[in-house]
Amino acid sequence: MIITIVSILIFLIILIAVIYLIGSKIKPEYSAYATTTISKELKTIWDFTTDFKNTANWSDYINKVEILNDPRLGDEGKITWLEHYDNFIIKLECTDYVDYEYTEVLMLEPDLVAGTSWRIEFKAIDSSSTNVSIKISGQIKNNFLRFFKKLFNSYDRDAQVMLEQMKNAVT
Repeated sequence: MIITIVSILIFLIILIAVIYLIGSKIKPEYSAYATTTISKELKTIWDFTTDFKNTANWSDYINKVEILNDPRLGDEGKITWLEHYDNFIIKLECTDYVDYEYTEVLMLEPDLVAGTSWRIEFKAIDSSSTNVSIKISGQIKNNFLRFFKKLFNSYDRDAQVMLEQMKNAVT
């Protein structure tokens, strides 16, 4: 019985070491891309997407959004907000945007994921359809997280899920 427990513990320690080692060999930089067409006019999609406080209403993962700063409402500086999830909070900043063309958002959480950013581009196809594409890029510092993100190929899935949730909410 004791030999079995010791064997299991040794196996788990070796497994953790192997996952850590493999994760350390995976490049920390990553990027993902997804695109979709939404049957709404460009202005509607733009207004919906850049209403950051509204994100909690259409994202399955965000419980609440708290706007910290918004120059569109007279504040100084860049648009910043907190997204509240079940077990953590992420601070985000809109680093750049051109009305009806694109918006860039940067995650300000350097401990786990460094410099993750989203660039969402908008292009009118006609008066009632808009092409929306998203590019997510950044750097993952944690070797275990790098291993599992790579294992489950969740980079592209993250981008696709975000677009699908947006599309379902706006239509």
